[in-house]
Order: sequence, then C-alpha cells, then structure tokens
Amino acid sequence: MGIFKPKAWLSEVIDLDKTEPRFYKEAILHPSWKQAMLKEYEALIRNNTWSLTALPQDRKVIGRKWVLHSLDHLHFSQSKSIHSFLKCAHLIDCKPIHSPMAIGASLSLTDVQSLDNPSGYRILVGALQYCTLTRPDISFSVNKLCQFIHAPTISHLQAAKRLLWYLKGTTHHGILLTKSPVLALTCYTDADWASCLDDRQSTSGFCVFLGLSLISWSSSKQKVVS
Repeated sequence: MGIFKPKAWLSEVIDLDKTEPRFYKEAILHPSWKQAMLKEYEALIRNNTWSLTALPQDRKVIGRKWVLHSLDHLHFSQSKSIHSFLKCAHLIDCKPIHSPMAIGASLSLTDVQSLDNPSGYRILVGALQYCTLTRPDISFSVNKLCQFIHAPTISHLQAAKRLLWYLKGTTHHGILLTKSPVLALTCYTDADWASCLDDRQSTSGFCVFLGLSLISWSSSKQKVVS
C-alpha cells in the first residue's frame, strides 16, 4: 500500500554537443539538442507536469532559462530577466558586489529623505520579487525592501540598487535540481530577531530540501512580536 513506480523524465540518453546553446534558435539548429528538447517536452506532457494555456493580451511572459545538463541535474535561472532589469535601471555596466545587502544594514521608515517619485522604487522592487522564483539567496533582501514600498526613501533605493549590483555578478545563479540517492526531507529556518527599528518585529525565513534539491523557500516579516 502506498508504493508506486516513479515517473521517468526521459526514457533514453541522448549524446549532446559539449557546446551549450545560448538560446532556443541555436539549439533548434543542432539535431541532438533538438531531439533532447523534443524528448523532454514529450515526457512533461506524458507525466502531466503542467498544462499549456493561451497568453492573455494584457500579460507578459516572465522569462526563465531551463538547462538540462544531464539526466542527473536540471538548472533553472532567470539571467535574461535580470539583464533586462539592470538595463531598465541603467545599471547594465555597474560594478558587481558579493553580497545582496550590507552587513548590519538598518532600514527604517523614519528616514527623512523621502523619494520625490516613489513609483520607480515600487516598479524596481516589484520586478525583483519575480527574481525570487529562482533566487532564494535574495528572498530576505527583497522582503526587507518590500516592507517600505508604501513610503520609500533614498536609503531604501540605495539598498535596492545594491541588490542589483549583486545580481549583476550572479546572473547565472539559480535553482539546481539533482538526483539524490536518499529522498530525505530537510528543513532549515532562521530569524533576525526583532531587527525592525520601527516595530521590533522579526523577519523569518525557511528553506526545504528534498534530498539534495531545494524545493521550497520563503522569507516574511512576522505579524506579532515574539
């Protein structure tokens, strides 16, 4: 009872060229990559992984890059979307940094230098929320920026730009799903205890691994003071 045969993603191994295509138009010209994409698509349809739907006229597609390196691991990234965000923010040539937020940074609603036009900040932070779909490493920083979206200040905008500087140097980062010998479910959690200077509430976060693959994550501000 309760035992079932796992679904196979691909039923055969395809010898792919060592040079990875940069985009779909290049891959479709290579017979091996074209066959690999067709096999993967057929497996997704056969296993009812998802259903296709028509794109509404007033909606845009959020770009995602899925690379099947082998039958052992699958990589998801949003490098194209991040490049677009950097271009819109006029930071395409910015210098990359190694952390999404400064250590010990304290953001508050009491900063006196309010933005003259807060819509730019709201658009930027709204775009960064989409990046968290494949970038759990920025979930905490994006959640922190969202806490000031109703009344952003210059220091909040500087923190948002710093996050873009971090993304500039990590555009290839994403989610890696790998084959695991043991499917153990492991959860990690943490909180920045009472770090909010305005109400002393904490921002907590968690991540869940199934085997070696990260399958769920979140970062949110607690509603009460613990």
